Parts: sequence; C-alpha cells; structure tokens
Amino acid sequence: MTIDDPFQTLFLKGSAFFLCLMAGFLFFAGTVNAATLYFVGDNFGTAADWNTTNPGACNNDGGDGTVPVAGDTIVLDADCDNTLFYSLDLVDDGLTVVSEAGYSGTFGAVDTGADEEVTFTDVTFNGGTWDMDGYDHFVTGDMTIGASATLTTGSNTVTFNGSGDQDVDTGGSDANHDFNNVTINNSGSTGSNNVQLDGNKLMVNGNVNITDGALTANNEDIEVTGTFEVGDDGVVSFEGTETFTLTPDTDSGTVWVNNTTSNSPYGNTFYNLLIIPGSTFTLPATIDVNGNLTISSGAGITTSGNDMTVGANWTNGGTFTHGSAAVTFDGAIAQSISGDTTFYDLTISGGTERTVAINSGDTLTIDNSLSMNGASGAILAVEGGTSGSLATIALGSSTESTSFLSLKDIEITGAAVLCDPACINRGNNPGWIIIDESGNSAVAAAVTVESPNGTETYSAGDTVTVEWSYVGDYVEEVLLEWSEDGVTYETIESWTVDPEDPMTKVTSHDWTVPEVETSSAKMRVTLTEGDDPDIDDDGNTVMDASNAAFGIGTDADVQDDAEGDTTTDEADSSEGSEQNSDGPALVGLDVTDADGAEVLLSVGGLFRGANNAAVYRLNGDGTRSVFPSESVFFSHGYSFDDVLMIADTDVSLMPLGSRLVMAEGSLVKLRTSPEVYAVGADGGLEYLLNEQVARDRFGDDWSGLVWDVNDVFWNDYAL
Repeated sequence: MTIDDPFQTLFLKGSAFFLCLMAGFLFFAGTVNAATLYFVGDNFGTAADWNTTNPGACNNDGGDGTVPVAGDTIVLDADCDNTLFYSLDLVDDGLTVVSEAGYSGTFGAVDTGADEEVTFTDVTFNGGTWDMDGYDHFVTGDMTIGASATLTTGSNTVTFNGSGDQDVDTGGSDANHDFNNVTINNSGSTGSNNVQLDGNKLMVNGNVNITDGALTANNEDIEVTGTFEVGDDGVVSFEGTETFTLTPDTDSGTVWVNNTTSNSPYGNTFYNLLIIPGSTFTLPATIDVNGNLTISSGAGITTSGNDMTVGANWTNGGTFTHGSAAVTFDGAIAQSISGDTTFYDLTISGGTERTVAINSGDTLTIDNSLSMNGASGAILAVEGGTSGSLATIALGSSTESTSFLSLKDIEITGAAVLCDPACINRGNNPGWIIIDESGNSAVAAAVTVESPNGTETYSAGDTVTVEWSYVGDYVEEVLLEWSEDGVTYETIESWTVDPEDPMTKVTSHDWTVPEVETSSAKMRVTLTEGDDPDIDDDGNTVMDASNAAFGIGTDADVQDDAEGDTTTDEADSSEGSEQNSDGPALVGLDVTDADGAEVLLSVGGLFRGANNAAVYRLNGDGTRSVFPSESVFFSHGYSFDDVLMIADTDVSLMPLGSRLVMAEGSLVKLRTSPEVYAVGADGGLEYLLNEQVARDRFGDDWSGLVWDVNDVFWNDYAL
C-alpha cells in the first residue's frame, strides 16, 4: 500500500475488526462480509468506481458495484493505482480492506488506529501524516517512509514478522521518522530472515526486541533509547561503518560481522560472535565472547595483538591470525574447540569441574605458551571429541603448565609434557607424563599400524608381515583384525601380554592373504588395558587402523613387504653435556627461583620454568637439554624433588641443546623392532646378540629392564 496525498485522511477505527494476511493479500477482517468489491476508479464515494468482479484492468466510472458499507470486503486492485480522493471511515462494524500485491494507490493524512492490531504487507508512505494512534502494527513485507512524511506512532509496537527478507527505509533521522517500540520476529530461514535497513537510520524511543531473525544495519546507524534485547534466535548484523547508540545485549543472541572491518559498533563484549564468509574481523581491542565464537569458511579473525576470552565453543572453519595475543577459554560449563588453529598463548582455565573437548583429528599448534589447569576439587577434563580418536596439541618452542587434569585421547607432539600434580590418565594420551595425586605415573596406551598402511597391493596366498607399534604400561591384550571393505572387521589373531614382561610384547604377525579381490582392505590393531590405578576403569581400549586402503588381487603386482631399512640418520650434531665435555668450563648460571631469590643453577642441575612443565638439565656449554620422556628422567636416578623451578625468562635465555637419552647401562629397544641394545656412556648403542648375552650381563631379570624408545627419539642415540 502506497500512501502519498497530504490532503485527505483515511480513518481506520472500530472495535470489530483486525488485519491478517491471507493468500498474498492484506486483510482488515471483521464481521461476515456482505459483498466483495473491487476498487477500479478514482473515488471511493462513486458506485461506478466499484466492481463486483476483478476486471483485470482499470475501469474508471465503469464499475457495476455499489459504494461499500460496513461488513463489505474492498479490494484495492493492483491494476488501478489511483489516488483516492475520499475520506474513508471504518466504523464499528468495519470493512475488510484487501491490498493486492503491487498496489500503490495514494492517500492523504492517514489514521490507521484500530481497537485491535493492524497488519500490512508491503507499505509505502511517501507524504502526509501517518497516525498509528498508539495501536500495534505488523509488517510482513517491506516498509518505506518518505522523507517528507510524518510518522506518529504513539505508545505502540511495530513488529516486522515476515517470512523472508524485509527492507525498511525509515525516511530520515529526525523526530518525524522515529518509532516507539520495535520487534523483529522474522520466521524465514537463516540467511533469508534479514530485516535490513535501507537508506536511513533507525531511531527507537522505546525498546527493541529481536526474538527471531536478523536486524541488519547495512551501513546505517541505530539509536535505541530503551532496552535492546536479542533472543536466542535473534541476530544483529553490522558492516563496521555504523554507529550504534544503545546498550548491547551480552547475555543472549548472536552478532554477525558482515564485512572486512576493524570497527565494532556493538562494543567489545558479545554473547555469540560469528564472522560470516568473505569477512575478516580485525579486533579493535580486547574482546570477550560469553558464548560461541564461529569463524566461517572463507572468513577470518586477526587479533592485532588483542587478547580474547571465549566462554563456550570455538569453531574455526576459516583463518585465525594470533598476532602474539592470548586466547583464554574461561567457561563455567562444557566447551568444545574445533578446527585446526595456531595459537600464541592458549589458556584453558578451571575453577569449576567441567569438560573441554578438542575435535578429534584436529591439531592445536602452540607457538608460545600452553596453560591447562584445573584445581583441587575441580578437575578439568580435556579429551578428544570422539572416544578412541586422538586430538593433537603440537608444541613449538613453547612453555607448558598443566595440572589437575583428567586426560583422554589427547596427543602431545614436539616435546613430552608433565602433568603434575593430581592428574588422571583416562587412556590414549601419547606424549604425556601424567602424575596422579599420589605422585605415581603411568604411560598411557597408544598404538600405530605401520604396515600395511595403505596403497600396497598383494596377491592372494602371499605371506605379509603386519607390523604395528605401541606403548602402554598396562596393556594386557592385543587384537589384530582385517577388513575386506574397510568397514567390517574380522579377527586375525589376538594375544594376551604381560605389561611387566617386554618379551611378551607382540608387534608383528605373518598373515596369509586370503582368496579375495578388493581395493578397500584395511588392518586394525586394538589394545585393551588392564587394571591401571591412574585410569578410570579397567578394560579401556585404544585402536588404530591403516591410514588408507590396500589392495588384494590374484593378478596384482606384489609390493615389497620386507622390513624397511632400519638404518638411522646421523644423530643431532648439537651435543648436550652428556655427550660433549668439550664446552666452556662453566660452574653454573645465576637464575631467579620461584620465590624471586637469585640462586646458582649448577652445571648438571635440573630445572623447569614456572609455566613450563618440561624438565631440563644444564649443560657445561650453557645450553639446556630436555628430558623427552619420564623413562629417560627416571633412568638417571632423578626425583622430581631434584627439579628447581626458575623464571621462564631465565629458561628462554638458555639455548637448546640435544635431547637427553637413557642413562648408561639402560636397556632399550625401538618400538617397531625386537632387537635389544645397551646404552653406553656417550649415548651409543651396543646390540645384545641374544638372550644369553643379556642374561650374562644384566641378570635373569634383564627383560624387565628393557625400555621402549619412541621412533621420534631413536636418532638421539648412536648406533
């Protein structure tokens, strides 16, 4: 409905009618309709300007109807966009007024007050005064108020309740174009439920309530004198060029960043924050997201050094540039982190007993520091999102602080991390040294299928050596299975092993390839742990399968399945004090301890940083060597009581030397090989030819002295 003429008045009054939308038309509905009349002329008071049927064309003064009376339905025909030189008064019994889609007839001063609600589809008011008389109005389509028009709302609420995008042009930013209360309740699907400002500022003297749909600023300012509430399904969208004069709702709702911008008119505290595709949000200051943070595919966040806190879930489907800023997950309830992300400083804080799930298969890379700490009586559970499937935390030259954690399916790479004190090992946590509340530790179970691991091709009847590696202080059963289709597995063999007897450990099996043809075959190894006091329940299982499918075919070329070359690369040329005694004659270094006192850290002394769980030894050349695992640490006869905690800045000043190896006299073996070696004074390895040699040199219980060395650390030794 378009309303232009400033000289006439349309009065919509009475208590027996209301408006509703039906079949694409606009209704003022009331009593039982006596007649339906189509307006086809230019004067409401002329019978010839009314027709009893839809003429399909304008028929000025040629109609066959009568002037409408109370109870009739009048249809404003889109074929006749005529000026209505008539003052229409809808009295108590009322009329039903239907405006066809596309109708743009014009009126003068309009009073649409009613005893009940008034609903419009698309409405355009280009001139004159629109007096809503204090009654609530509903708009299901677009609304346009002309610059020369005057809008008088009274103490009403205008609700935009369409089911698709709606454009709103308020006509200006003066008192003639402001609203009392505004409600956004658009039921359209997400992305198609925008109530979008189109050309002018939105001014509201009362309250704004967004219950459903999105209020899209679209580069226009918003000024709200009263409250500004955004419901759980409500959205506020900005481009970054706008000015918002309002009090943001930071307890519910979602804010969309819909542009590449470094400005936030909404402030720096949000409930949910979403960066939509194609947009990049450069943080203007430290921001606090009380709910979920989502970086959509094709979107990004650049911190520019500004820290962030997140109270609920983190989803990164785009790009996050940390800018040397800190990200803190400080929620009081369960949180999740998904999407490969590189953080500078990452803190997951405790305070309440809760769970933080890192999406399985994703990697969080830490460039500077990692802090994950629960508290006594408030254990922080950190686990992979899918039970039995690893999530990875990759450490660079970072410091770590971890305590009061319950860990499951979390892999650490780059350096071993000590979780101490009061940590719980729930299984499948490679790379951790986990100290429980009693000071005991255990290596969590983890397994890797080595071969066949994908892309190999074998012939039926071949004998193939299936190989795998595993660690775990409490592994009691190993199960080997294969699958013809990569989905359904059947058992090849299972073994019961003694966790205290390395000679019972099984890491390979000769398998006869069956008479089948497939390109989707896979191997799978499952470990079952026994009664580990550090693990929540007996019977925890971890598994790994071939990374990709291998083929079996009667005419296929057989790929060489012999054991791979086990010759190691040259050892790291940078020697620690254990391998190199030719460094400068150094007595020790002056450092600051945890109490702030200056103390001497002697050569050979053990230390760690205040926020770094890794333990080091000071070398004679001033470098520091890390203990890569708990077994290396204890093999030298050390206790954690021997470790001095010093300032992180002192740690960072010491160059890194080579990793430490097992102490002289230790027995070691590679995870993927049964050969046992004795460690020499310089980290060299001496192969023990057979069991008798081992027994003669190390006694009848020699097998209990053998330590598995992770493949990653094998080249630290010299063969």
